[in-house]
Order: sequence, then structure tokens, then C-alpha cells
Amino acid sequence: MQGEWAGETAVSANPGGPPSRKMWRARPVPAAVDPDLPSADIRIGYARCSHLSQEFARCDRRALSSQPTKRSVSVSSRSVMFMNLRYIPPVEAERLRQLPTRDIALLLLKHLAGTPGYLQYTGTMMSARQAFQDEPDTNTLVERLSDAWCWLEAHALLTREPSQSEAFRRVSRDGMDLVNDPQGITRFEARERLSGPLHPALEGTVRTNFHLGDYETACFAAMKAVEVAVRDASGLDNSLVGVPLMRAAFQPYRNGKGGPLADAGAEGGEQEAASALFAGAMGAFKNPSSHRTVDFDDPIEAAEIIQFADLLLRQVERAKRRQAAAAV
Repeated sequence: MQGEWAGETAVSANPGGPPSRKMWRARPVPAAVDPDLPSADIRIGYARCSHLSQEFARCDRRALSSQPTKRSVSVSSRSVMFMNLRYIPPVEAERLRQLPTRDIALLLLKHLAGTPGYLQYTGTMMSARQAFQDEPDTNTLVERLSDAWCWLEAHALLTREPSQSEAFRRVSRDGMDLVNDPQGITRFEARERLSGPLHPALEGTVRTNFHLGDYETACFAAMKAVEVAVRDASGLDNSLVGVPLMRAAFQPYRNGKGGPLADAGAEGGEQEAASALFAGAMGAFKNPSSHRTVDFDDPIEAAEIIQFADLLLRQVERAKRRQAAAAV
């Protein structure tokens, strides 16, 4: 039997006898829970609290609220009785073995976004080690999970919680958008394609409109920047636009004459290809947006068009260097 003090009281232990200052009130030990019952299995997740006792208390409240007439667990500040704990990994072991770090990180992010409370690296890794303790490669699995956590922090999807100490983390706004938006992964991958520096002509309007999700404007502005750069570098008249401008600027050399941006030292077929490359870019990606509304519903495609414009602008810079060298 277990017991508890009733406290300071004037209740007599024997009817008719003198009052007692303290009385020991017996209480029965809770019966053990049948392991086959669903209530017998309390799952301990990852990074839900700083101390295991807090998680036990939370589990106790959930168990009591779901079964008000049965006490499936007994939890006190000093002891835990009749609990069957099972650690659930945030990412399955087989996926940790097979997937690259990026994909593991996105699975981990989805798990962390659904975890209440603040997040802790140490608690997550310790719980993972418990979950994988029967695996033959426990250390490797925990290391893969650690790599994924660091990947999330490096991409600002997991960030520090400013109201807590340095040890606590939370899923960032970008991280929550990635998890909640059906197109979140696609948008994230598109932004990753443009994560590096672009040509200065693309860093303003183009990048801004892309991040705002206005892909049509971003792509049109990128190709317009190419058109402006070609006109400035070639010195051709403003009456030439789009495809005709590109053909004139990169006209292959014949009989010692060619376009101002054509490479006289390149083989004839290469000069033709350069002319076609710039003309094709204008015809395929700038002209349609100039004349009608174009629906760029794929952010990855939009990012790659901007990357293509970045490449063309760098080719124009190379042509300008050839011009400068020839003038010396």
C-alpha cells in the first residue's frame, strides 16, 4: 500500500477518541495496465520538452483526457510507474540510409514543424539514439540526422528562438511556408537555383519580382536586360529590337565583315550558333511576353530562364572585352 499525509487536521482516527494532529491515509496502488491496451503504449517524440519528466506529465494529461474513467499511467514528481515507452524517430532508419542530406532534412523539417514547443538539437539527437539503439548502425543514423539538422540551419529553415537561450530553435517562417505550401518544395528548389550572385543587371528588378512570385515579369525583365546590353555594346540603332537586333549584332564574319559583337576568331559555324543563340532567346522568352500574357506556372523554369539571361549577359561582357582588345 502507498499512503499520503492528510495534513494538519483535528479528525480522530478512532471514533469517540481524542483528535489526532496528523493522520496517515492509505491509498491503493494503481493496477498495472494491460500491455495489449492502446493506452499502455505512451509514445515519446522528439524535442518536445527539455526534461523527460515534462513529457511524462504531458503524456499523463493526454491519457487521462482520452480515458476519463481509467487511469492508464501513474506519474508523480518522484517516480514513474507502469509506463511502456517507445521512441519514435523523426525520420525512418531506411530513409536515413538511402536518401541524400537535403531530402532527409526536408523530412526532418516536416516532423519538427508539427512538434509543439521549442526545439533542441541535443534532445533530438539523444532521443534518436534511443530510437535507433537496436539498429546495427546507430551512430551512422544519428550522424545523418545531425547532418540534416545542420542543413536546415544553414538554409535558414531552422533558426534560433530569440526569447530563449542559445540552445533552443524554432522552424523559421520560410520553413513553415515550405511545409504548408503544396508548391513549397518547388519554390524552394527554384530559389536555390538563384541563390548565387547574378549579373548586376539582374540583381534588382529581376530578382525582386522572382521572389515575389511574379515570374512573367521577372523573365521578361531578364531578357530585356540582355537586349539593352547587346544594343549598348554593339552601338546599333534603337530601331532594331529583339531578334533583328541580335542577328545584326552577332552577324557572322564574311569577307572580313561581321557584326560588332561577333567573334572574328571563331569558326564560321560557331559564329552562326552564337547569333542563333541570342536570336532564339529573344524569340522564345522575350517576344511572347511583349505581345501577350504568358503563364509561368513553374518557378523552376522561370529560374532557369533567368539563369540563361545571366549567361547571355556574361557572353556580352566577353564580346566587349574582345572589342577593347582589338581597339588597342
